[in-house]
Amino acid sequence: MNLFETLSEESIQKYADRIIKARESDLLIQSPQELGRWLALISLRDDVNVYMEIGTSAGGTFRLTREVLLEKNPGVMCIAVDDGSDVGFRDFLPWYNTNPNNVILIQKDIDGLNESIPPVDLCLLDAAHTYELTKAAFQYAAANMFTNGLIAFHDTTESRCPGVGQAVEDISNTTDWKRVAHFSNQFGFTVLGKIE
Repeated sequence: MNLFETLSEESIQKYADRIIKARESDLLIQSPQELGRWLALISLRDDVNVYMEIGTSAGGTFRLTREVLLEKNPGVMCIAVDDGSDVGFRDFLPWYNTNPNNVILIQKDIDGLNESIPPVDLCLLDAAHTYELTKAAFQYAAANMFTNGLIAFHDTTESRCPGVGQAVEDISNTTDWKRVAHFSNQFGFTVLGKIE
């Protein structure tokens, strides 16, 4: 199963173009074709109450994903998780301090996450670039996910981060979270869904 294959090329390109446009004023590192598929996929859902991103960094992907989700889910709660060590929330904190509606910031290391949060519908993991931290981020996310939730991983084929792809493969082989979408033209973007 590859949910990305159910998307029209027109829809994927629409979101890839939005990413390219957003890059003019914001920091988004992901490949437009990879992230565009994720945005096209989640744009179809009108049942999203909570979105969480672990590895918010400068916040460009978080802001764009929130914008897309708000189009069909006007009350969506968005949770940003990052320890601030990478770019130190350089662009995220000034935006966050404008008090956007329904945004929660958790500033903590992945291995110390224990906050109580509402059940999550969609999650993007782009913080942990080692095997151990990818698994720790997944465990936190999975423990807080709705049954029909999706957990996406960035950098699953990135040669500089081999632990990410290996952790995702091991999770898929040892849990009821299975690969439901994958695309790679630069860094790799893989989505797991709970299949019982």
